[in-house]
Amino acid sequence: MTHRERFLAVIHAAGSLVKLHICGDTRALLPRMATCGADLFNVDHLVPLAQAKAVYAAAGKCFKGNLNPVAHMMQATPEECEAHAFRCLAEAGDARYMLSPGCEVPAETADETFRRFCEAPLLFANK
Repeated sequence: MTHRERFLAVIHAAGSLVKLHICGDTRALLPRMATCGADLFNVDHLVPLAQAKAVYAAAGKCFKGNLNPVAHMMQATPEECEAHAFRCLAEAGDARYMLSPGCEVPAETADETFRRFCEAPLLFANK
């Protein structure tokens, strides 16, 4: 058993799940990432969501992302952020998907913009 396999086994045996986050354009790595043993995969904004969906949905995996945390959140108006969130939700369709930025939410993100981001899934579902 490899170190990675032992590491994942210990986490899973404790009843926890593993999220894999790798910043940047990981398009070439997606197929290998989908089989690494993680349970959830964060998709950076540099990776087209449709491409990530094709790989992770085919593998039966859950993925999240891929709003640009600066352009789509910190620098966006609440309406722009909501529109970007709706785009991601529409693109993900019925896949096992969680709305999120491609990386951490900048602390400078306006409260109203972050609120609209958080409310987007419910608003989208009720459209």
